[in-house]
Amino acid sequence: MDDCCTEDQSQATYQRYELHTGADGSISGTTETNDNEDRGYPSEYARWAVTFRNYDDMKRITGLSHIGCIGCVVTVHLDGKKV
Repeated sequence: MDDCCTEDQSQATYQRYELHTGADGSISGTTETNDNEDRGYPSEYARWAVTFRNYDDMKRITGLSHIGCIGCVVTVHLDGKKV
């Protein structure tokens, strides 16, 4: 983990995507977060549906699985695999 991302993980914010590829190449599913108010720490849980035109669109918007320097843990599962 980078030095900028060494916060206590029990206080980390997260965003999780559970996505599936459609027959036409579009990607849809749900995402959830524990920081719906974008405060940088757990503030409010929320879950909502998402849709992307294709893989490149999904990759650009989600950033794929990563840990941001403010400590937000982003996890993207596409068709049952972490990407």
